[in-house]
Amino acid sequence: MRVSLKSIWKTLWPPVFLLGSVFFIVRYFHGQAAHVVAPEQFAWQFLALGVGLQAAYWILNTLCWQWAVYWYAGVRLGPLQSFSQLAMSTLGKYFPGKIWGMVARASLLAQLGVTAKQSLFATLNEQFLILYSAFLSSTALWCLVDHAWYSLAMFLAVAACLPVLGPLQRLGFKFAPRFLKLGAAADGADIAPLGLKKFALLALSYSVIWLLVGLIFCCVYYLFFPAQPDAAVIIRLIVANTIGISIGFFAVFSPGGLGIREAITSSLLTTQMDLEHAILLCLLFRLWIVAFELLSGLTLLIPHKTLTAKQVP
Repeated sequence: MRVSLKSIWKTLWPPVFLLGSVFFIVRYFHGQAAHVVAPEQFAWQFLALGVGLQAAYWILNTLCWQWAVYWYAGVRLGPLQSFSQLAMSTLGKYFPGKIWGMVARASLLAQLGVTAKQSLFATLNEQFLILYSAFLSSTALWCLVDHAWYSLAMFLAVAACLPVLGPLQRLGFKFAPRFLKLGAAADGADIAPLGLKKFALLALSYSVIWLLVGLIFCCVYYLFFPAQPDAAVIIRLIVANTIGISIGFFAVFSPGGLGIREAITSSLLTTQMDLEHAILLCLLFRLWIVAFELLSGLTLLIPHKTLTAKQVP
């Protein structure tokens, strides 16, 4: 049987993608090595709790992407397919330009029958809801530690935006394909816009995901630093971490928000700890995240046919 170069590339590019991500990650940590010092303790119970929260994060994130692809394109992803596509997307952000993980994910979706427009809008919806839920969860949590009227007003303003997301999405469906030259079809005939209930479900799910990420951040703190868990401190840690990650999302010049995320989060944490400890905490959390991202990236080594096999409804 004659094997084409195209088929060889389809088989090899996921492992190559994984290796490329490792290269950019290692290069970053090599430059940050001077800031990493021996932690003050190692509390095993918080390691176990953090791993459990990481598993919950993976499960819920996988479900959200399965829902999004099915609701937008009518294509069912298996849990392993959804998880590997998320791994591809997260590792791709370490390449300069940040979008390569999404582009690679779209190529796998195309082999499952998802059109370019459907893939685009599922991804845009995912990224938009991730950012929206960051505001929603942060403002909700902040109300628990700051009882001023403006804190509550800020949360209510963010929550009140949810009903208008659907109309904004339809407007995007009308103009984005032309702007991105994906074809005329301005009516989005092959796109199924999400209703309010589905939007709300995804927004709440991503809010829980943000909470899980924040709690993992807290576990890293209590894992390495001698401090007693305190509800107010935990909330402030979660909010600072959420804000840092969200701002790092917009730093397109910084792959994976490397450096930007840590700078923002550590500066916000100076009210809770010394700047040196805040910087060390952020670097340790980045090490945690990268380790689990690389672990999830091992799914890219699974045979290509498995990742592109169509699921039976």
